[in-house]
Amino acid sequence: MGGRSRPPDSSKMAEQPTEKKKGLGEWMNLIKPVNEEKDHWIPDEAATKCTACGTDFSAFVRKHHCRNCGDIFCDKCTHGRIALTADENAPQVRVCDRCMAEVTQRLSNAKEAASRLAGLQSHEDLAKKLQVSYVSKFSFGIILFPLIFHVYLIG
Repeated sequence: MGGRSRPPDSSKMAEQPTEKKKGLGEWMNLIKPVNEEKDHWIPDEAATKCTACGTDFSAFVRKHHCRNCGDIFCDKCTHGRIALTADENAPQVRVCDRCMAEVTQRLSNAKEAASRLAGLQSHEDLAKKLQVSYVSKFSFGIILFPLIFHVYLIG
């Protein structure tokens, strides 16, 4: 009871998680938008040259990921900016020149398929209208036929 304090128990200190200090890279990852899927991206450290033209990356030749294939390219080989989906709210993103042609074709095919589907719906609507029209005329004929036949017999 004399005023001496106990030294801290080293086993309890080891159990407590130590807070890791965040580096600049971790802070930058927090700032970047989370909505981009980057699972298929080649890691920056894995590329020293542009995948398309072979130019060495440097402080003046920056690395850019193609948002479609995930490979790393220089600025000259990623001219394209396009939405990756046919969704009208989809943002335009950077793609490599090879993927620009692929995505353009894919979106064109999707629009063509949607157009054909809309055409099929139109044909179904037209068929329903024709069927209703036929039923109406048939019903009208059933009503008129006895009347016409009656007038013919009397007549």
